[in-house]
Amino acid sequence: MIQRERLLERFPIALMTILFLSGCATNYYDTYKAENPEWSLVFPSTDATLEETVASIYAPPVGAYQRYVQKLKIFDTSTDPWTEIDVASLESGAYQSDKDGSYAVAAEIGCLSNVALERYLGERASWYLLENNKISAFDHYDFTGRCAVSNTFEPARGDQIPKEYAIVENVMSQMTQVPVHPIHFYTKGVAYVLAGRGEDAAIMLARGDEGFDPTGKRSVRFDGSRSVKIAGEDEAHQARVQLLGAMKREGVLETPPVGAR
Repeated sequence: MIQRERLLERFPIALMTILFLSGCATNYYDTYKAENPEWSLVFPSTDATLEETVASIYAPPVGAYQRYVQKLKIFDTSTDPWTEIDVASLESGAYQSDKDGSYAVAAEIGCLSNVALERYLGERASWYLLENNKISAFDHYDFTGRCAVSNTFEPARGDQIPKEYAIVENVMSQMTQVPVHPIHFYTKGVAYVLAGRGEDAAIMLARGDEGFDPTGKRSVRFDGSRSVKIAGEDEAHQARVQLLGAMKREGVLETPPVGAR
């Protein structure tokens, strides 16, 4: 069990945020929902505007754990360089998104879960790109019980691809750098294949293989989310097989890598 003193040392600001959000104070989700009672939370959704995206990031978790926002950055991507939007201005309504606007959102989310006298922690960073004020691409992380990590990914396409590279290289580098589980690299690779981005799919295969031995000589290296497994060896293997199959069908993979079956 993680001792309280260690937890306070590791996440002092995060815990203060949890205590704040668990009290009577409201956050942007509560405010936006009260002002837009017809809005139904489905996230990530390609119908989500900038305000709905930010409100969804603050939404209460579905499950027996606490989720909190550690960092949040918003950018207008129609300018070069991008213009950072003050989060407080958007949340207060002083800043309002444009229906034709282009935006980028990056969020670092933390998780705290207490189950059977055991304490679990987790943190992940997600990004979202919006065109015409609707989500067009995203790398969305969330949590389930015991702070186990889930991921949903939709890569950018066409002229939005440079923006994906930009937010990953220039913004996400300022967020938490928790290692990514191999299975998430493999599933992202499949998404890249479907988006016609073979080179990026190959990169995901290589990065996944850095943490997973396809020859079966060593175990999957899990990502350190307090002993909670994201996936087992069989699941990681199947995800890798699916990626290899998708790459082969699309002509991305000409020479099978080591361990391909």
